[in-house]
This record gives sequence, structure tokens and C-alpha cells, in this order.
Amino acid sequence: MIEYIDALFSFDSYLGIALVLASASYGVTVFFGRHLNSETKENLTLWLWGEYESTWTHHFCNLFDTVFGERHLSWGCFFRSSIASIISVVLLYFLFSSILGVLGGRAVGDLDLIRAIAIGAAINILPDYVSLYETRWILKRFERVRSFSGQAGVLFVDLILSGIIIWLGISVFQYLIGGLSLTAVEVVALFSVYSVFFYSTFLTSVWAWFYCVSTWFMRLFSKGSLSRFLDVENNPVSSVALVISIVIFLVVAGLSPLLNSDKKNDISNLDDMLCEVFASDICAHVARISSDEADALIYLLRACEAGRVEYCPAKAAASIENLKENSLIWPLEGRIISNFGASKDGDINTGIDIAVDEGTPVQSVQDGVVIYADNNLVDYGFTILIRHEGGFVSVYAHNNRLLASRGDTVKAGDVIAESGMTGNAKLPMLHFELRSNAVPKNPLDFLKSHSGKPGASDNSKLEPQNKSVIPSFTGSKTKSKRNQEIQSTIQNNPVGRLRSIVAMPLFGPERKLIESSAEMPIYPASLVKLATLKVLFEAMEAGTFSLDTEFVVSENAQRQVPSKIGLRSDTRVRVEDLIQMITTKNGNDAAVVIAEGVSGSVEKFVIDMNTMARQLGLESTHFSNPTGLPGRDQYSTTADIARLVRSIRKRHPAMSKYFSIAKFTWGKATFHNHNLLLNSVEGVDGMLTGYTRRSGFNMAVTVARENGDYVIVVTGAKTGKQRNMLAADSIKQIYSE
Repeated sequence: MIEYIDALFSFDSYLGIALVLASASYGVTVFFGRHLNSETKENLTLWLWGEYESTWTHHFCNLFDTVFGERHLSWGCFFRSSIASIISVVLLYFLFSSILGVLGGRAVGDLDLIRAIAIGAAINILPDYVSLYETRWILKRFERVRSFSGQAGVLFVDLILSGIIIWLGISVFQYLIGGLSLTAVEVVALFSVYSVFFYSTFLTSVWAWFYCVSTWFMRLFSKGSLSRFLDVENNPVSSVALVISIVIFLVVAGLSPLLNSDKKNDISNLDDMLCEVFASDICAHVARISSDEADALIYLLRACEAGRVEYCPAKAAASIENLKENSLIWPLEGRIISNFGASKDGDINTGIDIAVDEGTPVQSVQDGVVIYADNNLVDYGFTILIRHEGGFVSVYAHNNRLLASRGDTVKAGDVIAESGMTGNAKLPMLHFELRSNAVPKNPLDFLKSHSGKPGASDNSKLEPQNKSVIPSFTGSKTKSKRNQEIQSTIQNNPVGRLRSIVAMPLFGPERKLIESSAEMPIYPASLVKLATLKVLFEAMEAGTFSLDTEFVVSENAQRQVPSKIGLRSDTRVRVEDLIQMITTKNGNDAAVVIAEGVSGSVEKFVIDMNTMARQLGLESTHFSNPTGLPGRDQYSTTADIARLVRSIRKRHPAMSKYFSIAKFTWGKATFHNHNLLLNSVEGVDGMLTGYTRRSGFNMAVTVARENGDYVIVVTGAKTGKQRNMLAADSIKQIYSE
């Protein structure tokens, strides 16, 4: 119970933040209240009793006129409004950059304080002056609008008008400078530096809001028994402080369901909701800030399906309409029992239903990436969704067993599941759909027909292409026996359940000082980038490249999913900077730039990676990309990773310093090293971390003390905290023996 309470009210939780803010507001109010003279306290008591309600609007408008001047159309009012505008821009700049970290993590673009003031002067001064006039007009309306609902309605109108005014200002500014188009929802959701200037204008509305809140506050005390309960007559300041703190706590705590997240990808529930509603505008931004590569793929798919073709696969402009007839193989053989568009349980069938024997292998109809593999869809049961080139998605439902996982890259004909009757299926069957931009398409228009023509009638027998040989997802015919065994082992050991640890000396003969499943196959995730850097280091050692060599960023590199730096195509980046982008941020885009720069293409670089692995004797390792993102035939062992680390430290000692960098700054962004053991555990001086849903939390870490240098590799941990703890405990165990 104590641990639960500590977690609930820790500063890391929104309830904890609400409690801190409420307590702080109470303390500050009481502190200043103690310095009020008796006459002011008496007036406060009378105000709380409602003695000033009839004249409150008049007094408040006079206060507004004192601050900004009685005549709005005057240079004096314009000057005061401009000063307030710049001050509000500066305040919001520090709020978004230093306190909330929006400009460094969410917003697209760089913005320093000087540029913020300059752009604010160009964008905000005139709209804020107009908005201030609108606020003056709103305050006058309150003289006739006395009810709570009426005042709430006026405040809503105030928000709409202020939003329109500043959006027009931003749009005009963008048009004049020839900037990129920007949607309102991107600005509202804090995915743009223009959010600073957008929300700055709403500070002019604070006057209207403050009037209404103060009026409601007054009525709360004067119309009910609250004044007697809190003893307002004797303790007016503490009464006000208590109510203010309660309101602050309730507001912040009420927002916590939107700001919190039930995922491990740094995405709030509000971000997820906005992605659902405004997919074309928001999903790509959510993918960019997601710390989970697999989730990032899902968000990019949503953006793609919503019409943002730049986030679709390589041939983004293509669509399912451009597919040639008979271009897809059948997912299995069976009998069609319900066609596309037919009535099905009171609804319209959005795919086709194929009756089969339970346990029939289900194969992918075309090359693609698995974007969903779970049983959360109640009616569909165990379901797989695969994204294909051109932005279309194939759906396979009612399976008994799934043989592929989210993030897997599959080929046409790969077995991805075994059919069954899960969900609402009443007999063993496969429900198959094709969707483009979330719109269902008739699968029979695109599937190969055994008769040579598209389409098939009810009760027709469907035979998959190459029926005699149905390729298994766990391996192709050309794989060695060892590779087949490895893939089989991985399939039978779900990630997170196979926790593996190994510790070896960094130098000298190989010895396993600590070992747990060290030779069992695992998904290495971003630890693959150790191999990426190893190939680069060897090319530099051969004199082909140097730290000052510049590689060009390709469109392919720019399109990489997080974790990434945000490199732009056609720019040039020094090799030394690319190395630091990987050792601190684990940038996928940086890894692709290295691959293309060293070998000319990712495909050729992967060959170089596997050649290097064979030369080092990493017999249980195979690479399929330089990033560590989920890919077909990408696996290793903790022991092989440790051997790779030993080789890097022995052959390339001058490069060791880059793995101990605490942070790296690129442009206006600063990236902190993901290895939290640096500077927290004695002697730790490298190396790298990794995470995907399939791999769990991985880490390779090197440590150097007087009595020896060692490498520890941990994979398959359930959380980053557990990973760090396992590595730290292993270090402690090594040096205590």
C-alpha cells in the first residue's frame, strides 16, 4: 500500500503534479494574504459575501482600461498591447522549451529566443491588438449576461474568435515568407513552433476568463453555505486559498487521463485520440515522437491510409487501384462461403469468408510488413494485418494461431498463421480483406484465379500459388539447418520470456564469467548498430573514409521511423557526427546514411555486415538491416553481441570515446545517451542500448576498473529499469568475486 501511495503521489505522476501545484498555490496565497492590511481583508470579505456583485463588472472594466487605456484606437493602447504581446511570447517560449520540452521534442523546426521574439513581433502584435479589442467588447457583454450558462457561452465565442484572429495572422505570415503549409490541428496539438505564437494570443482572453472565474467564485461563497463553513469573516484569505487549491487540483487531475499513457512509447492518450480523429495531420507527428519503433510504424500507416502518401512505403504514390489483375496469390485453399458485399449477420461483408479445415496454413498474399498481430478485435479473433507496397493492407481473421508478429517483414507465400474459428466464427474459416485508405476492396478483383481470370464463384476450390511448396515463415528452402533451428527457437521463445545475460573480459581469452541463455537466439534490436559501426570503423581503418568525410542524406534515410535524429534529404553530415548520433540517440536515419555512404546501398551494406560477422566467428548471428528494426532473418545471441563488442574495443580503441558521450547536440536539439549506467555506475564507459516489442529491453555495456575491463550484455528484459538493474547487478557480481 505504501508503494502504491508513493507511486500515486510521486512528482512523475499527474496526480502528484496536481497535488504539488495545489499545495503551492495554497501556500503562496496564504503567504501574500498575511501581508494584507485590515481594510483590504475586510473588502475581501465583503467581496466574498457578494456585496460588490452589482458593480463588479464596472470595476473590472475600469481595471482593464487602466492597464491598456480607455481609447482602444490610440497609439498608447497599441504600444501597451505590443509590449504585452512580446512578453506573452517570451513567457510561452520558456514554458514550451524549458519546462514542457515541446520545442525540443514535439515541435517541427528550431527556434531560439531571439527568433521567437522576432517572429512574435511579426505575427502577434497586430492580431493581439485586434484580439484585445475583441476582449474589450466581450467584457462589455458581461454587463447584460449574468447567468452561468450565458457567460460560459460568451467565453466559448471568445476562444473561437481569438483562434480565428491568430490563425489568420499565422497564415498571412507563412504566405509572405513562402513557408510550408500548416494545419490548425498541428498547431493546437503543439507539433509546431508556431504553437508558441498561437497560444500567446489567447493570453489576451485571460481578462475575460478571470472576470468570469472571479464572478463564479464570488457566487460560490455568497449564494451558498460555503462562507459560513469556511468562516470567511475571520479567515477570508485562507478560505480563498483553500478553494483555489482544490480547483487547481481537480483541473490538473481531470486532465491526467488525457495526458497519461497506457503505452510504453511516450505517446499520451490525447495524442492517440487526435491521431484517430485527424489522421492525415497528426499521425505522422505522433510516429515521429514515439519511442517504440513498432508503434511508430502503425502511426505512419494511419497517416498513409489517411492520404499522406509521403508516409506510405517506397512507392508511396501507388495505390491499390494500380494493382494489376491477378497480382496477389491466394492466402489458402478452401471454399468461399460468403462473398464481398454479401449480407453477413445483419452487416455487409467487407471481405470474403473461406471455409477450411482447422489448422490450415495461412500465407501472405504479397510482400509486406506485419502491422498488427493480436486478438484484441473481438469479432475477428486472432487477426493479422499486413501493409503492402502502394499503401494497401491485407487482413487475415479467425485464426487459431499466429506465426508472425508485428513488425515482421514477410514475403508472398510466407505462412503467417493457422486457420481456426476464433472471434464470432461458427466454423473453421478465414476472413480475408483488402483495404486501401481504410476503404474495403473486393479481394476477388486482385487475387489470382486458378482459371486464369479474376474472381471465383461460391463453392469454387481455391488453390494457392505453388501449392506443392508453401514457404514457411520460419525459414526458406535455401537456409542452412543452423538458421532454421535458430528461427524455430526464436518462434518458440516469445520476446520478454527469454531473458539472456552474459559477461566476458574485454581483452584476453574469451571466458563467460556470467552466463544465462547466452547462446540462445534473440532479436538484437538497436544493438545491430554495433555491427553498423564496426563495418564503418573497418572502412575508416582502411583509409577509405575519415571522421571528416561527409555522407549525403538520402530520401530513404529521411523516411526512417523513430528512433531518429530528423535528418533532411540532400544534406551532408560528417561521419563523426553520424557516429555520435548512433551512440547517443540510436538514430535509425543516421545508420542508413552510414550504410549508403559506405557501401552505396543498404542491401550491399547488409552483405558487408554479414561478411564481417562470419569473419569474427559470429555463427549464430545474421543481419537484415543496419538499424535493428524488425526484419526477416535478423537475429543474434548475447554471446555474439559480447564478441562483437570485444572486437570493437580491441581493434578500434580510438573509437571507444564516442560510446561514453553523455549527450550530443545537433542544431538546436540535444540528445541524451540512452545508457543510464553512464556516470551512475562506477567504471561504466559504453556501449549501446536497444528496444523493440519483440526483443524486449537490451543493453551492451562496458566497464573498466583497476582490477579488470569487462563487457556485459543483457537482452529480453521486460522494462528499461529491469535491464539496467540486471546489468548493474552483473557488474557488482563480477568485481566482488
